Amino acid sequence: IQTLVNPPTAEELVLTWEVWTVLGMSFCIDGYVLQRCLGELMQTKPKGVSLYQHITDIKDPFMLAVVLEDSAACTGVLIALAGIGASYVTGNPVWDSAASIGIGFLLGGVAVSLIRMNQRFLLGQSVDPVFLDSDLESELPVILAWYAEDVTRLVEKEVQEVEAEIRYPMLCRMLNLVDFEIYMGDRAKYPEAAFIELEPDSKDTDMRALSNIGTKSFRASERDAMTRALAHLARTLDNR
Repeated sequence: IQTLVNPPTAEELVLTWEVWTVLGMSFCIDGYVLQRCLGELMQTKPKGVSLYQHITDIKDPFMLAVVLEDSAACTGVLIALAGIGASYVTGNPVWDSAASIGIGFLLGGVAVSLIRMNQRFLLGQSVDPVFLDSDLESELPVILAWYAEDVTRLVEKEVQEVEAEIRYPMLCRMLNLVDFEIYMGDRAKYPEAAFIELEPDSKDTDMRALSNIGTKSFRASERDAMTRALAHLARTLDNR
């Protein structure tokens, strides 16, 4: 703006090699970073989704900031080159001033875009329309089935842990009681014995609440029960 109000003379409008060097290095560095970021985005972009839509759906705010800022930097360098070159060729500094103002608007637009896109990370995102428009009864069992195995394993682990916590104290008390009764009975029967050793022998010593957990029949019944539960949940949600 200052250049528009007080434009320099033709003698003052001098371009040196430092200007082109700085602009060229800036474009190369920012362009390299932008190219790497876009390459990573292309690897994660789903089929049938445009790159712009994929960028707007990015869940990583740092990646989003890098893409927008480096895109603005590369575009700003090109605008600066165009403005400086036009001023040098025509001898009119207005082109350089217009390029500077354009770069300012560009950076302001990028800042506003970043603020609007990052609001979702502060306020929370709404449910994707893809899920809202989907066929709940046919797709919900498939989605929930992804987590069914993990939930089942977690329940089994908790059952075993609780079982161990319950069984051990009870087992100790029962063994102490049985040992005492057997010891007193044997002592009365064999009063001359100086030492009595008790060795428990039972086929139920390794019995567990989920004793058939590793069998194929248990897995089959587990899958059938989970399928019925998912189908019931899908029907319930569909009726609502």
